[in-house]
Amino acid sequence: MFRKRFHFLYWLIPLLLAFAFRFHGLNWDELHVLNPDERFLVQVTESLRLPATFREWMDPGASPFNPENRGFDFYVYGTLPLLFAKLASGIFPTTPLVLTARVLNAVFDLLTLVCIGVISGLLWRNRRAVFISMLGYAFLVAAIQQAHFFTVDLPAVFFCTLTLLLSVLFWQEQRTARLLLWAALSGLALGAAMACKVSAAFFVLLPAMLILLRIIRPQKTDRSCWPALAGLAALTLTLAFSFRIFQPYAFESASLLNFTLSPRWLETLRELAAQSGGAVVFPPAWQWADRSFTFVFKNLALYGAGIPLTFFLLTGLFFAAIQAIRRKDAFLAVTLGFSGAFAIWQACQFSQMMRYWLPLFPLLFVLCGAVFIDRDFAELPGKTQKIGRIVMAGALALSGFWAVGFSAIYARPHTRVQASDWIYRHIPAPLQAGIETEDGAIHTQQV
Repeated sequence: MFRKRFHFLYWLIPLLLAFAFRFHGLNWDELHVLNPDERFLVQVTESLRLPATFREWMDPGASPFNPENRGFDFYVYGTLPLLFAKLASGIFPTTPLVLTARVLNAVFDLLTLVCIGVISGLLWRNRRAVFISMLGYAFLVAAIQQAHFFTVDLPAVFFCTLTLLLSVLFWQEQRTARLLLWAALSGLALGAAMACKVSAAFFVLLPAMLILLRIIRPQKTDRSCWPALAGLAALTLTLAFSFRIFQPYAFESASLLNFTLSPRWLETLRELAAQSGGAVVFPPAWQWADRSFTFVFKNLALYGAGIPLTFFLLTGLFFAAIQAIRRKDAFLAVTLGFSGAFAIWQACQFSQMMRYWLPLFPLLFVLCGAVFIDRDFAELPGKTQKIGRIVMAGALALSGFWAVGFSAIYARPHTRVQASDWIYRHIPAPLQAGIETEDGAIHTQQV
């Protein structure tokens, strides 16, 4: 009775910890907006104006929300995060835009955590599996760091994870009407992810592979492959229209039924690929020159996740692979194969940024729940099981300390801001202006 009464703690504890880590120190730079990508997004968002009509929103040549029409010819990110930030800033007009956008990113990451819990519950039917999946992501330093910036990554991660959730629902659904609904919603979520970051298109492989697998190998309750084929059509249709509506400036015309891509948008993507791929001289890309294939894995293990959480993830993937083999679980096989394909794709990229890997982590933490349903683990002697649980709990606990240690940087002033303040206070400038305040005090401002 006691355990049943407190089942909600399996959800509440990870959510509270994730909330604390992601909302602590959001004004870490004292509104100086030190990150160049974040500063660029703030400048673009502040210059945009919400369209008066849907027609104006869809018109790439006339829309006041098209960055190109506001003087930003090389805008390579998605439009949807800017729309969220602009709408939120209208609700909280006295809050600086950068803080509003950071709060939004933190909220999106909490929504991602909720999706992880739901997926783990659907897949493993085990409360402890839900708990460790959510707790692991709550401690993920790479996600905590991104929640403190206004970037497009965390909204994209949320919509990718939502696509995964809807794909699980599609896979487990037996009723045709709901099967079509989950497939259509998967396309809608994936289109929104691509409207945040176009590289999220890689995630189309996951629902498409599951639908194709259900066509090739119908489940026992499937009378034919036609519902799955209809699901594939629904996924394709909603994906196309979702991206068409949420990212209208990637297209040439204002017509909702015209899917001709804008030559200017395609040229921007080609230029971005050349810059980030090392094909042209681009100073920000010099840091990736002569990096080995293992460079990003080392960074993820040592910094993005931390050694304890990396051990936890690898252990979970090991047990998930065992489950896929023993149970001949097609869903687990597809998700593990997709995870491997994503890892190879990213590892082969010239730019080895850790945040590019963030969309994969929710799936990895879901797969970690296999530890609690593995038959071999359950059949181990009691003492061995106890040791195994202690090791896994210890890895999670150390991951929590890792997250606390990282978050400590937000508890003190940024060193760059401190250095600038010291310079202004101690090094005379060529010009000094005396400013008299309302109380009559004279303040000297160096120019």
